[in-house]
Amino acid sequence: MKVMRKGAKQEVTGIVVNKKAGIDRKMLHRFRALIQQIAKHGLDNKKWKGGNIVSEMIGYANFVAQVKPAQGNKFKVQLQQAFANPGIQQQIQNLGLTISATPKKIATPSPGKNENKEGDKNWWDVV
Repeated sequence: MKVMRKGAKQEVTGIVVNKKAGIDRKMLHRFRALIQQIAKHGLDNKKWKGGNIVSEMIGYANFVAQVKPAQGNKFKVQLQQAFANPGIQQQIQNLGLTISATPKKIATPSPGKNENKEGDKNWWDVV
């Protein structure tokens, strides 16, 4: 158990939950810097969390988009532009990696429609 005081950063599963949901600024800064480094110099010796860097970066951009849609979508566009570079695509192939999902803009529900196709209420309306 960890005590998180009122004035300190209160973080749960990577999301800062003090007054409203957010993401740690240092992680966002590191991620933004990594995107710029990859766009400029390629994938050589770059890491993000370990494992398949391409999938992890796309996943982190999606995670950011769930918490902060505007910023996450901006990251997705930057990643898409960086990975579209033919030199980087060749590096991805040379590493034996694949781009499993292309970064896309996430769909947002239209206002006023709180029911899905089957007529069931959304999970956030159930509580």
